[in-house]
Amino acid sequence: MLTSILAAFVLLVTFTTLAGGQGEKGLAKSFPWQFRLAAKLRTPVLVFIVVPLSFIMWLRMQAKRTLKLLRHPSKESVAAQHAQAVALLVAQLEAWNKAGRKGKLRTARPNWAAMSTKLASNKEGCHLVSISHLNNILEVDVEKMTLKAEPSVTFGECTDVLLPLGLALQTHVEMESITLGGCALGFGIETNSHRVGLFQESAVEYEIVDS
Repeated sequence: MLTSILAAFVLLVTFTTLAGGQGEKGLAKSFPWQFRLAAKLRTPVLVFIVVPLSFIMWLRMQAKRTLKLLRHPSKESVAAQHAQAVALLVAQLEAWNKAGRKGKLRTARPNWAAMSTKLASNKEGCHLVSISHLNNILEVDVEKMTLKAEPSVTFGECTDVLLPLGLALQTHVEMESITLGGCALGFGIETNSHRVGLFQESAVEYEIVDS
């Protein structure tokens, strides 16, 4: 039984490789062999590696979001947790100051987790600041129609909280893994409103920690 399954899988991979590698024929021989090999194997890599890994990452993200929704902390608890998270950020900046401000300040978020087409890291020699712990929605004020959130909160998490209330952000990026802080400071130009403008233009207030 196991042998039959393995044989079927090998046949499937072989067929996928042959069927999906037709585009490699159009590549000039001047391209490096590594590039031509990658072009030939791109379909099986996508089908058997990238898509399953993406699905696993999506399941992990959905589980984390579901657990967040199940928790109902008090306002006092949320405020205390936010103060503690900001204190951790301040401590990182103070350490950078004491070390002589060596290197530019950059977030510690790796390139593979960010919306970037760059494979290599462009943060070498920089002082990396972790902000992943700043990932809570602090308050939803239905009367003022405002949402207060930390920078690592994603648009998907905002949807989870706002949609049951019949609300939505004025400008909402379609990719649910984009963070509010990244979109506000990175000018999320892929999504905008003809009435409100870009996402950062709907921000009412920023809480800033300076160095």
